[in-house]
Amino acid sequence: MQDPTKHPYVVTDGLLYKLVLMNVASNNKKKWSFWHSTNIFKQFKNKFWWPNMKQSIIQHIQSCLPCQQHNISRTKKPDQLNPIPTPEGPFQLIGIDYCGPFQPTPRGNQYVLCITDYFTRWMTAIALPDCSAQTTAQTLFNNYICQYGVPLAILFDQGTHFKNQLMESITKL
Repeated sequence: MQDPTKHPYVVTDGLLYKLVLMNVASNNKKKWSFWHSTNIFKQFKNKFWWPNMKQSIIQHIQSCLPCQQHNISRTKKPDQLNPIPTPEGPFQLIGIDYCGPFQPTPRGNQYVLCITDYFTRWMTAIALPDCSAQTTAQTLFNNYICQYGVPLAILFDQGTHFKNQLMESITKL
């Protein structure tokens, strides 16, 4: 048996620690200011041990109402993915993205603008010196829209060369 002055909790047949220890954690708000299972596990693991300790801490935190009220997630949950609709014909839906920077060519090009038609899977790759918004808009208009027509939709990532006023005006064509 352990000295009660050093350790106020005595483990008897593996039962007492499960009942007392978790209640202390959830009732002592000053000491356990972070109510996340990882933080409590870090605090407990140096002083206590029991079989499936981490899992029982997680279960307790999930079932403890004050823990759930205090442990509010501050991170935004990811949105659900939406499937890309299948286009009915060529040049209706295109995707654009940049590759690079690469080693500059003799003409000074370091980036490649990749334009893919989602119906035919035809890919157009255009070497460019930079990936600025103006270069992107001019290249898309001159090398794709003038040749194939205006697509119904353009898919792109959140890059600054795609999300700007020039690209918005092109998508309104």
